[in-house]
Amino acid sequence: MLKGGKPVLVNGGGITGLTAALAGADAGYEVLIVEKEPLLGGFMATLKRGIPHHPPYTEPVVASLTDTILSVAAHPRIQTLTSAQISKLVGQPGMFNVTVVAEGRESNHQLGAVVLATGWKPYDATRLKHLGYGLTPDVITGVELERLAAAGPIVRPSNGRPRACCSCSVRVPEKRSTFLTVLRFAAWQL
Repeated sequence: MLKGGKPVLVNGGGITGLTAALAGADAGYEVLIVEKEPLLGGFMATLKRGIPHHPPYTEPVVASLTDTILSVAAHPRIQTLTSAQISKLVGQPGMFNVTVVAEGRESNHQLGAVVLATGWKPYDATRLKHLGYGLTPDVITGVELERLAAAGPIVRPSNGRPRACCSCSVRVPEKRSTFLTVLRFAAWQL
C-alpha cells in the first residue's frame, strides 16, 4: 500500500468495477470488491460479443471477462466478497466506515475511497407497447437480440426465418417531458 494510503472499496464486480479494482491495486492500494451476485462479471458476462478494443474498431470481439477476472483473483492487493452487500457506509473521503454483509456475517472496514460501479439494467421494454414490443414476437430488445445471437443463428421467433434488424434508440417520457424517438437506420441481414 502507498504510504498513508487507505484501502479502496469497489462496489460492483462487473467490467467497470473489475477495471477500477485493478487500477487501484496496480497503483499500490489495497482494494475490496463487494459484489451482490455469486459470480463476478456483471451484465457483460452474459454477452456473446463485445465492443472492439483495437483499431480499426470495425469487428466485435468475443465478450470474455475471463482474463480480467483471473487477474483480479490473482492480484495480491485485491480481496473479493461475492454474494455480499453493503449494509452501512458512513464517513467522508479518506475516512469511510463500511459494514458489509456476506453469508450472513457482518464485517467492518475502514476505507479511504469508494468507487460505485453498481452496474446496468436494461430498460423495461414492456413500457414500449406503442413501438410494438409485446404485441408481436418479432419486436425484441437489444438484450434479447444478444441472447438470440449467443444461442445460435438469429431467426424470427414468429416463423424461424432469418431476421432483419432495425436499431431504435428511444427516450421515454417521464411525467410531462417531451417524447423523442430516434431511429438509426441500421437494417442488416443477420
